[in-house]
Amino acid sequence: ALLSAALNRPAEVFLTRAEAEAIARLPAGALVLAAPRTGAFIPARSDARVLYGHPFETVDAGRWRAAVAGFFAGEAPDVLEEADLVFYGPGEAALGPRPDLPGWRVSFAADDVKVYARP
Repeated sequence: ALLSAALNRPAEVFLTRAEAEAIARLPAGALVLAAPRTGAFIPARSDARVLYGHPFETVDAGRWRAAVAGFFAGEAPDVLEEADLVFYGPGEAALGPRPDLPGWRVSFAADDVKVYARP
């Protein structure tokens, strides 16, 4: 099983280089809006916080998981008001196209990953 995971590099276990670099550059204490899959990595690899990260470590996890997934599916734009940054990489793209972020600026970009900062 370990060899298979190492060879196949499933997204639930591995980050891309661009994702790892973006996470490493997140400012300490920033509240990040990211897909549930990405949100599980961010607190472990940075000093940033996430709206939803892990079902047992997120207060009111069911509501926040639905809100975050809904945002990336284009159904919950109000959750954007809670975040300092929006992480958009492969995990987020799997949920839907990048939502409209009027006025937000790109604070990091590499390959298929962008981090947007509040205006």
